[in-house]
Amino acid sequence: MIRPSSIVSARHFSTRMISFIWLALFFSSGVSAAPGFVQAPGSNFVQQQQNSGTGDKFVAGEVLVRFKPGVSAQVQRYTATNLGGRALLVVGSNLNVTRIKLRHGSDVATAIQAYQADPNVERAQPNYLYHSNVIPNDPSYGQLWGMNNDGQTVLNPSYPTNNPGTAGNDINAELAWEEITDCRSAVVAVLDTGINYTHEDLAGNMWDGSGAGFPNHGFDFVDNDNNPMPTGGSEDHGSHVAGTIGAVGNNALGVTGVCWQASIMSVRVLGANGSGTTADIVSGIEFASDNGASVINMSLSGEFPLDSFYSDAIDYARDRDVVVVVAAGNGGVDNDAGGNDGDPNTIRQPCNFTQDNLVCVAALDQSYGLATFSSFGAASVDMAGPGTNTLSSIAGPRITDDFSTGWTLNGGWASVFCSPFDVLANPANFCSGGRYANNIDGRAFKTFDLSGAAAAELEYYAQIETEPGFDFFSTAMNSSSGDPFAGGGTTLQSGSGSTFNLLLAFNHDISSCNSATCSLGFRLTSDSSFTFQGVAIVAFSIGTLQPNSTSYTSFTGTSMSTAHVSGIAAMVRAYNPSYSYDETIEAIREGGEPVAVLTGITTTGRAANAMGAVAHISEPTGLTAVVE
Repeated sequence: MIRPSSIVSARHFSTRMISFIWLALFFSSGVSAAPGFVQAPGSNFVQQQQNSGTGDKFVAGEVLVRFKPGVSAQVQRYTATNLGGRALLVVGSNLNVTRIKLRHGSDVATAIQAYQADPNVERAQPNYLYHSNVIPNDPSYGQLWGMNNDGQTVLNPSYPTNNPGTAGNDINAELAWEEITDCRSAVVAVLDTGINYTHEDLAGNMWDGSGAGFPNHGFDFVDNDNNPMPTGGSEDHGSHVAGTIGAVGNNALGVTGVCWQASIMSVRVLGANGSGTTADIVSGIEFASDNGASVINMSLSGEFPLDSFYSDAIDYARDRDVVVVVAAGNGGVDNDAGGNDGDPNTIRQPCNFTQDNLVCVAALDQSYGLATFSSFGAASVDMAGPGTNTLSSIAGPRITDDFSTGWTLNGGWASVFCSPFDVLANPANFCSGGRYANNIDGRAFKTFDLSGAAAAELEYYAQIETEPGFDFFSTAMNSSSGDPFAGGGTTLQSGSGSTFNLLLAFNHDISSCNSATCSLGFRLTSDSSFTFQGVAIVAFSIGTLQPNSTSYTSFTGTSMSTAHVSGIAAMVRAYNPSYSYDETIEAIREGGEPVAVLTGITTTGRAANAMGAVAHISEPTGLTAVVE
């Protein structure tokens, strides 16, 4: 099949903030080549405000009123309208209490004074908020600052800034859970790298597509088969996103999603390298829209001239009443001003599409500052959500290594500290500008237990400067332990030249090394002439895919903030089944929390808030007041 040239990528950021003393840059994985290095062949927001008189917390923009006996409904409506009310809702059947939503920007205390002074009103008070007692028993719930930020420190953070953050900066999930935890009536399609649907915290919340002929909870458009399980060891992204949306809550396992009970459809449109094509994504949108999805999560983006077929697919979803939630991107730039490439003829897609069923989300840190990597846009980005240090489910265990123990090192290789990171380098004084020796065959290797992995991928970053064509840097594996370069091993890459001006990301499929004695190693060879600075390796990790995974980790990116908003969208659609896509989006936008840093760089200036969205009531139309 011929695929279109348009490519989009989903990238999470884990422990990948690399800052050597000679180089500081923020990067994502997925790069396979670099110049100079040649691979060898082979309603109103419900916020908690302080009433200075009592210290109690109440709903902003609302008051509760009891009119005096005998005051007609018409006079009640007139009074409410005259005193700044924009919607009325009767509370209960017999209590004679009316909930009045005020016009935007109205002060609750001032409104109460006005109502109390009106001769038709018996009593007026705030609509007080009470703290949720609905707290899940999932053991890692305390780490989910996006759900409940109490100023906790997130362990093993993937983003160092504002950890710990500021208490109260979260999506107000606990209050929303007082209203709804079961979102199963609103199917959420995750268009991504696939989902490990056997994960302990996801299996119970996967979409049941068996009746429609999809027994594996979705479809794989990358491999064009009926099994949207990830195929590579690095394909954690979809499983992580799915966990934030709907990991099973209150099951005494792992984490919880925004929705404790969910119906998550896995639509694999991104391959092992985190990239996908227009054709696959368009097919995925159509599949989700035709098979009952009411929310689509797309934590992915690309920057091209207008992709009209992609845009048409968003229209297709809109015509089937589907809310589409997308990521603003991790470029840290203004999407409205040329984006990452600075080219006014390209746009960030799908974020910069203009369909009204689309919600584009930026990322906030734990103190509700705009994350340094997050893109934004006053015309294109709607709002923001928690996007740093987000703990969630992954497809299998991820092994990391700081090179401190277990490595066999010879021929100039050494484990060194190159502030602020641990590095495997040749020569040992690489960080201070040293040069490797002539006539070396330097090898560094270690054995890892990869038994039980259905797939595995080695990932690391390297800075390289070798004599082109004469001195070589290589990587190899051997499932039988020992030196993988000594015979019986498999060379994963071999190259010569320089990548000195950047850190090059390497990704190697090592699925055939799924033994308890998988040896992985690096090699630097040189001839008798010229020497250069050598090789430094950092951020070594092995991603695995494992049946019945019990693994979790912290990721950072606008992908994570998008997932929080998709969970809220499912919650709103399940709580208000009659809401159309536009009413759902209105609830999410209007129910958001105003955040100063978002003013002027998003369309709403708000952060996503679950309780605000759930509590939002579509403003009634045709309301008239009659004077009697």
